[in-house]
Amino acid sequence: MSKPYTKKDLELFEKLGREWEAILGLQDWDIGYRFPVKDDGKDFGEGRCAITLPNTEAMNAAIVVSERDTNYDIPVAVEANETVLHELLHLFLRPLTRLGEARFGVTQERMDYEEHRIIQRLVKLLMGARCEN
Repeated sequence: MSKPYTKKDLELFEKLGREWEAILGLQDWDIGYRFPVKDDGKDFGEGRCAITLPNTEAMNAAIVVSERDTNYDIPVAVEANETVLHELLHLFLRPLTRLGEARFGVTQERMDYEEHRIIQRLVKLLMGARCEN
C-alpha cells in the first residue's frame, strides 16, 4: 500500500518536472509545483495523483500534487515521473485544446477524453524513449 506524498516527494516531482519542461520545450511557461490549498477548487477524484491549473494568457501554471494516498503500488519515483510528465503534457497540448474548445459542436467532455487519450499514449512513448537513453 502506498503512503501519502511527503515534502521530499514533492521536491522529486519538481526536479523531474524541470527535466521534462526542458525536453518538452516548455520554458516559456512559469510552472510551480505544490501541494493543494483550499482555494484550488478542484477535486482530485478517484486515483488522481495531481492536477494542472493553467493560466494560458499569463503563461503560468501550478501542478498540484495530492497529499493523500494513491491507488498505486509502484515506487514513488516511477509514479512521480509518469505523473509529472502527464501533467506537463496538458500544458504542451494547451494551445491545441484551447482551439478545440472554441469549435462549435465539440463538448468539453469529448475534448477532455481525447486529450487524455493522446496524453496516455505520449507518456508511454516518451517514458520508453527516455529509458532507452
